[in-house]
Amino acid sequence: MAYKVGVDTGGTFTDVVVLDDGGRITTGKSLTTYGDFSEGVADALTVAAGKLGLTLEALLDDCIAFAYGTTIGTNAIATRNGARVGMLTTRGCRDVIHIARGLSRWTGLPESESKHMAATVEPEPLVPKELIAEVSERVDASGAVVCALDSGDVAAGVRALAERGAESVAVCFLWSFRDGSHEDEARRIVSELYPDLYATTSHDVIPLEGEYERFITTVLDAYVGPLTRAYMTALSSMLTARGLKGRLLLMKADGAIAYSDEVQPVATVHSGPAAGVVAAKELGRVLGYDNLISTDVGGTTFDVSVITGGRETFSREPRIEKYATLYPTLDIVSIGAGGGTIIWSDPELGTLHVGPQSARSNPGPACYGFGGTEPTITDAAVVLGYLNPDYFVGGRMTLDKAKSVEALERLGATLGMDLIDTAYGAYEIINAHMSDLIIGMTVNRGLNVHDYVLLGFGGAGPVHLAHMGATLGAKKCLIPASASVYSAHGLATSPIGHTHLVYDYRELPVTAEVLNRNLGPLYRRVHEELAADGIPEQDRVVVCYVDMKYGLQINTVRFVIPTKADYTDEDAAALGAWFDAAYTGMYGAGSGYSEAGRVVVSYMVKGEGVVYEFSPTLLADAGPDPSAALKAPRPAYFKPHGFVDTAVFDFALLRPGNTMDGPALIEAEETTMVVPPGFRATADGYLNVEIEQVQP
Repeated sequence: MAYKVGVDTGGTFTDVVVLDDGGRITTGKSLTTYGDFSEGVADALTVAAGKLGLTLEALLDDCIAFAYGTTIGTNAIATRNGARVGMLTTRGCRDVIHIARGLSRWTGLPESESKHMAATVEPEPLVPKELIAEVSERVDASGAVVCALDSGDVAAGVRALAERGAESVAVCFLWSFRDGSHEDEARRIVSELYPDLYATTSHDVIPLEGEYERFITTVLDAYVGPLTRAYMTALSSMLTARGLKGRLLLMKADGAIAYSDEVQPVATVHSGPAAGVVAAKELGRVLGYDNLISTDVGGTTFDVSVITGGRETFSREPRIEKYATLYPTLDIVSIGAGGGTIIWSDPELGTLHVGPQSARSNPGPACYGFGGTEPTITDAAVVLGYLNPDYFVGGRMTLDKAKSVEALERLGATLGMDLIDTAYGAYEIINAHMSDLIIGMTVNRGLNVHDYVLLGFGGAGPVHLAHMGATLGAKKCLIPASASVYSAHGLATSPIGHTHLVYDYRELPVTAEVLNRNLGPLYRRVHEELAADGIPEQDRVVVCYVDMKYGLQINTVRFVIPTKADYTDEDAAALGAWFDAAYTGMYGAGSGYSEAGRVVVSYMVKGEGVVYEFSPTLLADAGPDPSAALKAPRPAYFKPHGFVDTAVFDFALLRPGNTMDGPALIEAEETTMVVPPGFRATADGYLNVEIEQVQP
């Protein structure tokens, strides 16, 4: 038997999905181990291997592809424990990352916080000024060398940075994306003088305009680079020692995987949620749903992305913490909302609040019994009867309901609220936070939620999905069969891929020669890289994008154009109409302003190829009767009914066609699906669960 493995190290749990050539999906889950992430990886792999009747070593020995998603870069930035970064920059540009942008004070803040001046502060520079060395060099906007690179300046600057404790170096020169030879030479000097220093250049990381965004993206790469590379090397060595024969594949934020030793470390930041979007897109293809809202509720965050017409969308300027970056990333917006999100009160205002702080895996929710004393959404779900304390993570972990009750009663006392009002109030608040984020990603962008299927996954997602779907009026709610480990499922099914960009600012009209000069080299490069990865030409999917804007606008729109090896004058002439259609589709009829002129900013080509073909097994319909899956009922709270005896079903015993009317709870090994009164859940042929409202 041949296996493909996907592993996702999240903020609370490490998830594993194993796919085999018989069409089976096997899962594993274990707590994330913050002292050494690889321990949690080995633990979760061992769980999955045990279900297959294998040892960890036997599983890895038969593994033909191993894909990994990590939060190590994200965590390093969030906790400020990355490398001490030194920076080489063009003389006169020393203050770029300290000045930042005028809107940096509000970048990444939710609307509720952006109104408070105390919260609107510029992001803390990741490089102190004493670790920035200026170098004599200059390339102009056309790529012409105005001032040759002074190698002596570079050597002196690097020595000074090393003496001041720099552990990595970011080389960021002005207009280097027009000609990167100066940055390449500077990096060569760094490596020659200090071979152990991690060095990265801005034109390699992201060759686009916007000196602040390009500089800070490169600095972030240098900040997480040493830690990420060291961990990937250690993890790869551990897996090889346990029997893995192939090279470790790593998830990138653009929604594709690549060999870990070829991935820029900054590309791994926010890559975990990207894997879930990839899985959602693939599920939509299998089931025939072109429009999907992908929602991932884990222990720490709630991540939302939108798939329209069967295609994911990209964020051209994604935010990492309070930093505006440029690395091509799937358009995913996150808030601090998950099972481990802390519930708290403001006694002065007499209000109940949820998040964004998280208890993570340690100390975790109060019911984990690891020392956490603050109540979380998981504690509320236990008190409301949604979670079975004796069947958490398939019974491998027991929750202490008494500790949940104690934590929530203590919190409720500060507001004069009883236990159930506190627990359900928190549940309603977090549902509202999640729904508001979805509205921001859809309605506020001119999309009609009624045209979309709401897909909910992550360990906590199925607990909240039906309430969100009812609030939003989604076409349908859908919970994947492997919902609790769906990002890991996405890793196991992700294509190998490469994304490259080039900047070329021009007003329309442009010629076919301009299109081919920009897109042609990118097109050929991704084909060459996919060929080197062993992907046959017929199995490659290459998509071309153009970034454009109307004259006088600041922000650009990235849209797809027909993919061709050679473009014609007719294609060049159609570019304006393609842009107008994409802009109108995104912002609504009448939103375009062609009278201001149209400007091409940059081009992007993304190429993908399937590493391991997997087709889930379609099962025969067994009819609507779910009685074979019934477990003992238990009381669960549903407003306004209060506690009601609720049917409980074992997900592992469900069969296609089984129908369950709410109130009902469907207990899978690693998650629980809540079906409120007035809703109906149905298992499809792949054992995904569809939830629809049958009674308003």
